[in-house]
Amino acid sequence: METFREYYTEVLKRDVSVGDLIKNINPECEHHDTEGIVVKIIKRPEIDSRDVSNNHNIPGNDVKYCVTNDTDNAKPGDMLTKSLEQLKVLKAMGLMLS
Repeated sequence: METFREYYTEVLKRDVSVGDLIKNINPECEHHDTEGIVVKIIKRPEIDSRDVSNNHNIPGNDVKYCVTNDTDNAKPGDMLTKSLEQLKVLKAMGLMLS
């Protein structure tokens, strides 16, 4: 049986698409409060894969996004890559989400 975190991550992965507007909601991240447009969804290689160079890789996806707002640590146009757990979708397919 999957853990809730695995299930949540899988559901969230399906709900994030290229072109979505997202926000970094991780208060411990230096890029907290950055917003941007998703440009790519990157699947992390699994542990024991030849593509993993260490044993610290957690399976899942990362999101690469182009920053659209100005914060202390990021400017519009910066490209950031974050794990799905750090992000919230603000606008998807033209619909505002709460």
